[in-house]
Amino acid sequence: MPTVAAARIDEAEAPPALRERLRGTNINPETYLATDYLNHFAEVVMLLEMLPSMPECLSDIRAWGPKSYEEHFRDSVFSDKELAIQAYLEADPASRRPFDAVIDELHAVLPAGIEAAAALIETGEAARLEAMIAGLLDQVRGLLDRATACIHGHTTTMDQASVDAAMDQNAVDSLFD
Repeated sequence: MPTVAAARIDEAEAPPALRERLRGTNINPETYLATDYLNHFAEVVMLLEMLPSMPECLSDIRAWGPKSYEEHFRDSVFSDKELAIQAYLEADPASRRPFDAVIDELHAVLPAGIEAAAALIETGEAARLEAMIAGLLDQVRGLLDRATACIHGHTTTMDQASVDAAMDQNAVDSLFD
């Protein structure tokens, strides 16, 4: 059964100057992470939602690609982008590790899902495309929820049975059949 544990930077250990600079920004002063990074994923989610009824947007979806936290902010118009990068680099590993792990999952799931969708469009399998996209979006939204929780200082841990159930390879494979 999942449990929630806080992953926060100890006030006494945080560099006071950086922590103070984070106040009033969209960067969490406890985890040093910013929700703005998730906008990169929100863009492709929106396009994937449209894909079953608008297969012509596949080229826009294929143009999307994984970006690291630093790449996203370097390319963004986020007003505190340099601060966001600095904070991320100085974030406590207890905050960054679970966040980075979720992002790694997103970076694996989305490109694979996009290519599976492309194959279904090419073969004209509209019903399978719709079902596959629905499953993919459920998975991606769950990962985005976990990433948001990490940003706000909460990570979910699971016992081995929960991990095994969540990682059922047959269930994952069925999304792409």
